[in-house]
Amino acid sequence: MNCIVIDDEETSRAIVSHLAENNPNVQLLDCFSSAINAIKYLNEYSIDLVFLDIHMPTFTGFDFIRTVKNAPKIILTTSDKDFALEAFEYECIIDYFMAFTVNCLVFLGIDGTGFLNPISPNILKATAF
Repeated sequence: MNCIVIDDEETSRAIVSHLAENNPNVQLLDCFSSAINAIKYLNEYSIDLVFLDIHMPTFTGFDFIRTVKNAPKIILTTSDKDFALEAFEYECIIDYFMAFTVNCLVFLGIDGTGFLNPISPNILKATAF
Protein backbone atom coordinates (compact mmCIF):
# COMPACT_ATOMS: atom_id res chain seq x y z
CA MET A 1 0.00 0.00 0.00
CA ASN A 2 1.61 3.26 -1.14
CA CYS A 3 1.29 6.10 1.34
CA ILE A 4 2.41 9.63 2.08
CA VAL A 5 2.55 11.66 5.27
CA ILE A 6 1.36 15.27 5.48
CA ASP A 7 2.19 17.09 8.68
CA ASP A 8 3.77 20.47 9.32
CA GLU A 9 5.62 19.16 12.38
CA GLU A 10 8.92 17.47 11.60
CA THR A 11 8.80 15.23 14.67
CA SER A 12 5.36 13.90 13.75
CA ARG A 13 6.48 13.18 10.19
CA ALA A 14 9.54 11.35 11.53
CA ILE A 15 7.47 9.17 13.88
CA VAL A 16 4.96 8.13 11.21
CA SER A 17 7.76 7.58 8.69
CA HIS A 18 9.67 5.35 11.07
CA LEU A 19 6.61 3.24 11.83
CA ALA A 20 5.70 2.96 8.14
CA GLU A 21 9.17 1.73 7.25
CA ASN A 22 8.71 -1.14 9.72
CA ASN A 23 5.42 -2.35 8.25
CA PRO A 24 5.71 -4.70 5.27
CA ASN A 25 2.25 -3.72 4.00
CA VAL A 26 3.03 -0.01 3.80
CA GLN A 27 5.41 1.68 1.41
CA LEU A 28 6.10 5.26 2.36
CA LEU A 29 6.70 7.20 -0.84
CA ASP A 30 7.15 10.70 0.53
CA CYS A 31 6.52 13.15 3.39
CA PHE A 32 5.24 16.70 3.11
CA SER A 33 5.20 19.63 5.50
CA SER A 34 2.65 21.35 3.26
CA ALA A 35 -0.70 20.03 2.06
CA ILE A 36 -0.37 22.15 -1.08
CA ASN A 37 2.85 20.39 -2.08
CA ALA A 38 1.18 17.04 -1.40
CA ILE A 39 -1.68 17.91 -3.78
CA LYS A 40 0.85 18.55 -6.54
CA TYR A 41 2.39 15.14 -5.79
CA LEU A 42 -1.02 13.42 -5.92
CA ASN A 43 -1.58 14.86 -9.39
CA GLU A 44 1.41 12.83 -10.59
CA TYR A 45 1.46 9.67 -8.45
CA SER A 46 -1.03 7.06 -7.31
CA ILE A 47 -1.41 6.90 -3.53
CA ASP A 48 -3.51 4.45 -1.54
CA LEU A 49 -3.30 6.08 1.88
CA VAL A 50 -2.52 9.47 3.39
CA PHE A 51 -1.58 10.12 7.01
CA LEU A 52 -2.85 13.67 7.45
CA ASP A 53 -2.58 16.28 10.18
CA ILE A 54 -5.54 18.64 10.59
CA HIS A 55 -3.81 21.74 11.94
CA MET A 56 -1.37 23.16 9.42
CA PRO A 57 -0.66 26.78 8.60
CA THR A 58 -2.55 28.35 5.68
CA PHE A 59 -4.03 25.12 4.31
CA THR A 60 -5.55 22.68 6.82
CA GLY A 61 -6.09 18.96 6.53
CA PHE A 62 -9.77 19.56 5.85
CA ASP A 63 -8.86 22.05 3.11
CA PHE A 64 -6.73 19.30 1.61
CA ILE A 65 -9.61 16.79 1.70
CA ARG A 66 -12.05 19.23 0.10
CA THR A 67 -9.55 20.09 -2.65
CA VAL A 68 -8.36 16.64 -3.73
CA LYS A 69 -10.42 14.92 -6.39
CA ASN A 70 -10.89 11.19 -5.76
CA ALA A 71 -9.15 11.38 -2.41
CA PRO A 72 -7.29 8.25 -1.30
CA LYS A 73 -7.98 6.66 2.07
CA ILE A 74 -7.02 9.06 4.84
CA ILE A 75 -6.04 8.50 8.43
CA LEU A 76 -6.08 11.71 10.40
CA THR A 77 -3.25 12.10 12.90
CA THR A 78 -3.84 15.02 15.20
CA SER A 79 -3.51 16.23 18.75
CA ASP A 80 -7.03 17.68 18.62
CA LYS A 81 -9.98 15.49 19.62
CA ASP A 82 -12.51 18.21 18.75
CA PHE A 83 -12.70 17.33 15.05
CA ALA A 84 -13.47 13.61 15.37
CA LEU A 85 -17.17 13.92 14.49
CA GLU A 86 -16.54 16.24 11.56
CA ALA A 87 -13.83 13.92 10.28
CA PHE A 88 -16.20 11.05 9.64
CA GLU A 89 -18.44 13.20 7.46
CA TYR A 90 -15.88 12.50 4.74
CA GLU A 91 -16.02 9.08 3.06
CA CYS A 92 -12.27 9.02 2.47
CA ILE A 93 -11.41 9.18 6.18
CA ILE A 94 -10.97 5.65 7.49
CA ASP A 95 -9.57 6.47 10.92
CA TYR A 96 -8.76 9.27 13.37
CA PHE A 97 -5.83 8.96 15.72
CA MET A 98 -4.85 11.24 18.50
CA ALA A 99 -1.18 11.83 17.75
CA PHE A 100 0.85 10.06 19.01
CA THR A 101 -0.53 7.93 21.74
CA VAL A 102 -2.07 5.14 19.67
CA ASN A 103 -0.84 5.73 16.15
CA CYS A 104 1.13 2.49 16.29
CA LEU A 105 -2.23 0.79 15.82
CA VAL A 106 -2.32 2.14 12.30
CA PHE A 107 0.80 0.26 11.34
CA LEU A 108 0.03 -2.89 13.24
CA GLY A 109 -3.52 -2.96 11.94
CA ILE A 110 -3.07 -2.52 8.20
CA ASP A 111 -3.16 -5.85 6.44
CA GLY A 112 -2.38 -6.64 2.83
CA THR A 113 -5.91 -5.77 1.73
CA GLY A 114 -5.61 -2.19 2.93
CA PHE A 115 -8.11 -2.57 5.72
CA LEU A 116 -7.57 -2.03 9.40
CA ASN A 117 -7.72 -5.17 11.50
CA PRO A 118 -8.95 -5.22 15.09
CA ILE A 119 -6.07 -4.82 17.51
CA SER A 120 -6.03 -6.56 20.86
CA PRO A 121 -5.73 -4.42 24.01
CA ASN A 122 -2.48 -6.24 24.82
CA ILE A 123 -0.86 -5.04 21.61
CA LEU A 124 -2.11 -1.52 22.32
CA LYS A 125 -0.46 -1.52 25.74
CA ALA A 126 2.77 -2.91 24.31
CA THR A 127 3.05 -0.39 21.47
CA ALA A 128 1.61 2.91 22.74
CA PHE A 129 4.06 5.77 23.10
